[in-house]
Amino acid sequence: MKDFIYGYHSIEETMKRGVKKGLLLYAGEKGRRGHLISLAQSKHIPVKKVEESELDNYCGKKKHRGILLLYEQTKGKKQGDLKRYKHVLEKTNSLVLLLDGITDPHNYGAILRSADQFDVDLVITPGRKSAHETDIIAVTSAGAHAYVDQLVLPNLVQAMIFLRENGFWIYGADMAG
Repeated sequence: MKDFIYGYHSIEETMKRGVKKGLLLYAGEKGRRGHLISLAQSKHIPVKKVEESELDNYCGKKKHRGILLLYEQTKGKKQGDLKRYKHVLEKTNSLVLLLDGITDPHNYGAILRSADQFDVDLVITPGRKSAHETDIIAVTSAGAHAYVDQLVLPNLVQAMIFLRENGFWIYGADMAG
């Protein structure tokens, strides 16, 4: 699946984390773009100079600030089975974050930023009524989306039961208290 992200830190961290296939598009080498172009070249990511109007076609006028990364996600939300995350289940003191009802991509990106800082091993969200991987999340997370494993499961209650059966302690918080 081809996706795109914009924003200096989002692009930088995504490339650092190991984009397998991508294309860096830029409209002139102003400011910090030169660093991103060099980083892309060192990671063997093709770089192409284009007109700003081509960048506008992807994400709207001036949102991109003259640089955009087209890529295939290696991290990010994946449908799957919690049992496949053996590295999380077998690690002593793993930290798993379950989020329910986070529909605003800005909030989700901010949570990913915090999750990265607190060394969260896995973020689990439900498939419905939840923000999903978008360019807004990538930008708001300031690149943390590339470092935090994310998993979409159909049932968070079943995930909690499974985690508890595998030695995890479950703590909850509610905005309404």
